[in-house]
Amino acid sequence: MGNSCYVAVYRVVAMGIAPPAGEYYPHTVSLKLDIPDDVLSALRLPPAEVEGEMRKELALGLYTRAVLGFGKARALAGLSVWEFDELLGARGVIRPYGKTDLEMDLSYARGN
Repeated sequence: MGNSCYVAVYRVVAMGIAPPAGEYYPHTVSLKLDIPDDVLSALRLPPAEVEGEMRKELALGLYTRAVLGFGKARALAGLSVWEFDELLGARGVIRPYGKTDLEMDLSYARGN
């Protein structure tokens, strides 16, 4: 079996997804990811960066698939709005920006 690497254990904010009947989600869910030793040793990252990078990759993947919205994906990645937006740009992920978004931005810019 794989290495239960401590950096792969993290807390994720429950995303408002309905739990199975008769169950409930606490405010946070602890997830454990078993990583095979050979995969863990093949990571080209300093050990101190593994957890943060894995969180970013998970957040990017879930955002790209529209499983998580921008705010929740950003929180999962542990990044500011600007940092996550920059990460999306660096990876070529296009953020949907519609008429409503434009109207909200213009309203904000006008001080409304």
